[in-house]
Amino acid sequence: AAFMPASSSDLLKQYGVDLLKGEDGIIFGYNNLMTPYANFAWDAGVIYHEYTHYSIGSALWRPAADKYGVDPTPRGLNEALADYMPCSFTSNTKMGEYALGSSARDLTRNLKCPDHIVGEEHQDGEVASGALWAARTVVGKDVLDKAIWKAVITFTASTTFSEASTAILDELKTA
Repeated sequence: AAFMPASSSDLLKQYGVDLLKGEDGIIFGYNNLMTPYANFAWDAGVIYHEYTHYSIGSALWRPAADKYGVDPTPRGLNEALADYMPCSFTSNTKMGEYALGSSARDLTRNLKCPDHIVGEEHQDGEVASGALWAARTVVGKDVLDKAIWKAVITFTASTTFSEASTAILDELKTA
């Protein structure tokens, strides 16, 4: 499954495929690593995950430069939010439980920065989505989710974990 902004269809057009017809799109397929195949469109968490990517839009899609080189966390933050929001909405701590099977992302895992940052956005995202889930258990779903969305509108394409946590905490202070 994937959210595809309209601009991404240019890649497919070079092969004669105009899948999106100039629009943003969400596509679904099958997880053929499972037997029987799992249809991503049958997993509400996956649907909400891709819709969250759509809702975030152009924010959080490129690595940021820092004093050590490249910080991959903006892309991880995009995945973290796309994992956290469906889990919060459905009150299920496992993202993609049906479609991903044993590879479902569990927001109750105790992962930390920098120990578990590996540079792959889905794995890096598990650090932040777990932190968000832990915060949800303290302040509550409604308070945290509202603070997250208020913070997200301030994010850029290269907002880091650190910057995002500060923005979310600032929103929580005004809640």
